[in-house]
Amino acid sequence: MNYKALNNLATMFFDIAEHFPQKPFLWAKRNGKYISGSYSETKNKVQLLADSLHQLGVEKGDRVVVVSENRPEWVIADLAIISLGGITVPAYTTNTTDDHLYILDHSEAKIAIVSGDKLAVRLMNAMSKSASCKTIISIEELSSDVDPSLKYLDWSSLLAPRDKLSMDVLKEAVNLKRDDIACFIYTSGTGGNPNYANQIDHFFRPGPHGNDTPGFAGYVGANNEPFIVTIGNIDYEVIIGGAGHSGLYSDPDNGYPGVRKLVKRSSIVMRKSYCNLNPNSC
Repeated sequence: MNYKALNNLATMFFDIAEHFPQKPFLWAKRNGKYISGSYSETKNKVQLLADSLHQLGVEKGDRVVVVSENRPEWVIADLAIISLGGITVPAYTTNTTDDHLYILDHSEAKIAIVSGDKLAVRLMNAMSKSASCKTIISIEELSSDVDPSLKYLDWSSLLAPRDKLSMDVLKEAVNLKRDDIACFIYTSGTGGNPNYANQIDHFFRPGPHGNDTPGFAGYVGANNEPFIVTIGNIDYEVIIGGAGHSGLYSDPDNGYPGVRKLVKRSSIVMRKSYCNLNPNSC
């Protein structure tokens, strides 16, 4: 596959899904075992969620905050957001209410996605004070009381099968360019507000507020549990859930995305250090 010919991350995913529809893509640990979801299944979920976000008013350039531990839904949300030309704003799972409020209003987020009850309380407390973000989507059903000023939607309803999508998600994604912004990065503030550290485009190049180092690596989530992406016949660990953009690492000079490689021996998953997907460099 000629990655250099692809203009954005969403199209890269859809192109791979077209070539390897039945191959496993995202893995998650369920009851102590890793269970896989295929490229085709993930593609379908991304399109459904993107269509739902579009119906909620998310357009190119709109920001969507994601507060979640490591799980496949993080990547599904990220891909759906950027497929629309939206900008993913990952937040630390350890953020306080004040941290969330600062990020919501500084980024002017339109919607927030949260994993469930554990992280929703602080986020919703911030959203009730936010000037911009009044819609919350929860991956798991919330048992917490939701402030009546907020619009609450559950993940499963947004991914419910439908006869026809309101938009052509793949066609929308094709129009995105490499220099379109895909992600805003906020680091933890030391004794103050979170720091707006960087913006990342669809070729993983840092924006004007970042440093000159090409590429970007994500952060480990609060539960320190990886999930796995399978590309071809090789399994890779993806680190997400913090202030990272799908936990990917890039090699812009060669046009390769990258992730942490996994080596499986018997039932034990052995971690290796970061490497590029370029076979010559692994």
